[in-house]
Amino acid sequence: MLIKIAQTILDRLKVALTTVPRISDWVFTLLLLFAFALISIPLGFLSNFLYVDLAEAPLQNLIIKAIVILVAPSLAEECVFRVMILSHKSENSSIQKKWLLIILSLTAYVICHPLNALTLYKAAYPTFLNPTFLLLTTYLGIICTWLYLKSGSIYPSVFVHWMVVIIWLFVFGGYNILHSGIVH
Repeated sequence: MLIKIAQTILDRLKVALTTVPRISDWVFTLLLLFAFALISIPLGFLSNFLYVDLAEAPLQNLIIKAIVILVAPSLAEECVFRVMILSHKSENSSIQKKWLLIILSLTAYVICHPLNALTLYKAAYPTFLNPTFLLLTTYLGIICTWLYLKSGSIYPSVFVHWMVVIIWLFVFGGYNILHSGIVH
């Protein structure tokens, strides 16, 4: 049984990493990124979670940070919470199984953030327990799930995840929030 699960996960990773998104998938990706911004930015400002605060660090440090963020959390979380849990569109899964896995994936994705802040990444506490952060994390998870299921490729969801984290950190105060521990 464990061997079959491991093989399924490896197969899903292989197909997600080798599936090249179509142009229409990238257009849809940009539309969903725009939709995320249309909802999350006003909500973030209204709740005082977001504020304009450009990260003050040498450009070289920001570039290195952006590359690190591409790997973790973006690529790592998309591999775990989308690719490894969700049925790939090439699999013959029932609609009930697909919805069950979507709910499981999204729930695990959201819950892992406060758990991470309480255990491994204490600098993220209380940010990762903030209700606005958790709501926006849920919204991001829904969008990334939709992108992965539609395209069958990991790249659109990794791109959106990466852009959202980068913009939050470098433009909307996330860098300073995580380094000061103060949530505005």
